[in-house]
Amino acid sequence: MEGILTFVFVLASFLLLFSFARVRRLLKRSRRTERILVEDSLKHLFEAERRERTATIESLAGALEISTRRAAEIVNNLGKGNLARPRGNTLELTGPGRKMAVRLVRLHRLWEKYLADQTGVDSREWHEEADEREHYLTDSEAAELERRLGHPRYDPHGDPIPTVTGELPSPEEGSPLSEMSDGERAGITHIEDEPGNLYRELTEQGFEPGMEIEMVSQEGEITRLNLEGVPKEITHAAAANIFVDRREQPRRRKCGERRRDAVTGTLAELAPGETGEIVATAQSLRGLERRRLMDLGFLPGTKVRAELKAMSGGVTAYRIRGSLIALRPEQAEKLLVRRVGNIHRVAGEPAASKGL
Repeated sequence: MEGILTFVFVLASFLLLFSFARVRRLLKRSRRTERILVEDSLKHLFEAERRERTATIESLAGALEISTRRAAEIVNNLGKGNLARPRGNTLELTGPGRKMAVRLVRLHRLWEKYLADQTGVDSREWHEEADEREHYLTDSEAAELERRLGHPRYDPHGDPIPTVTGELPSPEEGSPLSEMSDGERAGITHIEDEPGNLYRELTEQGFEPGMEIEMVSQEGEITRLNLEGVPKEITHAAAANIFVDRREQPRRRKCGERRRDAVTGTLAELAPGETGEIVATAQSLRGLERRRLMDLGFLPGTKVRAELKAMSGGVTAYRIRGSLIALRPEQAEKLLVRRVGNIHRVAGEPAASKGL
């Protein structure tokens, strides 16, 4: 009986989540005006051009989740506005259409950069939020946002941000991760944010541009590698969305600088009673979340001991500089540590500390 109830509960939860996701997609689609559909169409044509892929009425219908008949109507409107034109069975942007598309890409990538650096929004939501916001940002708002962000050249995925005049900075050169040999090291230059399910797979495991990886093996459908010294396994499909710079060898360390390969795991992997020294923070630790952890003392070189884990597995209490701080697993996973053993006292901790 208990097994049946568990199955019913799991099934109901799945259906509820599925229904919620579907309702959210339907609401988003219902809010799209003719202007938004036209702008999304221009972005699709621009992305196809950038990736040297063929754009058709069918591909446009799939990207916008509309019928081919509706896509044909939009293409007709693009032609009337001198924004796009057919060439055989394919579609291509005109000069004015490309200018409008580049502007939308600029707004999208600036907003993603803002979400990454200035907010605590989950990285899995950046793309979808920027997809909506790009249609309402004015040029003056974008200019002010760019100034506040320090005139960034690249978005969080490593894609170049177009300038106000429509110029695209040179993209970070990179080669597919799949071309790496076992034991080779490289730096991540770019992560494709589409398809969304593959991007989520990578962000959930902490992959970000700028991080160092070491290839371990590529066997079957699984790619095994070390990300900033931490072992990871991803599907080949997800690995195909990662591009790396193989030209530069890992730099030589300065005297006294910690080895990146001294990382033995993340803070979340410490068992109660184990102590680790923070070696680095993951590139995915950004914005408000990064500042909060830094203010709490989670800095490179600091020793932290795992004290107690909640029975539910939700949070863990860590002893740091004489205080007990509770972190969620997704926060602790962004702190890279070197295990230093089961130390009974951490620097700054009172001798008579009793824990929680």
